[in-house]
Amino acid sequence: QDPLDRVQELEKELKRVRQKLNETASLNHAKQALGDDGIEQLAELWSVVSSLTANPMSEGGCPWTAEQGALDIIQHAHSEIEEIADELRLGNSSAHNALQSELGDMLFNTLLLIRVCQRDGLGNSTLAGAAAFAAAKIRRRAPFVFDND
Repeated sequence: QDPLDRVQELEKELKRVRQKLNETASLNHAKQALGDDGIEQLAELWSVVSSLTANPMSEGGCPWTAEQGALDIIQHAHSEIEEIADELRLGNSSAHNALQSELGDMLFNTLLLIRVCQRDGLGNSTLAGAAAFAAAKIRRRAPFVFDND
């Protein structure tokens, strides 16, 4: 094998290893930021969403959720965005935990939309895929923040 080809192969491998290390560091940073409790709460919410979208006839899912399509969830999410905006406009005069509750509703709708798309076979949707695409897009749009990636 040509030494130059070997050097190029090694450079590619080094780049893959660096990327994997950066991904691991990013995951560790996310775990630190969320804390064990935050990770557990996200996992619990995903479990709730998955239970709601289970087949109601065979797995105990929710009949109302079974009737909801992706566009229905989008309508619900629009409503939640308006409720978040209302709470933000109230500022500190907002009711205790009202903003957090509305943000939770939006997070629920986001996860529900992913699960409904997954259930209905739309766009090869998965939670992991959506998260990976979102992170990659932001890294591309803000390379100045992630300059060592």
